[in-house]
Amino acid sequence: MIAGLRAIIFDCHALDLDISNLAIEVRSDSQLVVNQINETWKIKKSHLRELRESACELLDQFARFDVVWHPRSESVRILGH
Repeated sequence: MIAGLRAIIFDCHALDLDISNLAIEVRSDSQLVVNQINETWKIKKSHLRELRESACELLDQFARFDVVWHPRSESVRILGH
């Protein structure tokens, strides 16, 4: 997720888009990631807390964001694996 967000932000800057005016929806088939980012589940391991903080710092650059779960079958259909 972090690498993807960094790539989106880089591309937006390259296209001279102001991300503070953009909304983003992140979809993941990982309930763990979605629920930890959305603070539905607690994070016990410090390195995972650090990753969440990094992801949230990137997400906070957007005007609005949603992080939502979708079934693995949808990921397989979209990504082909």
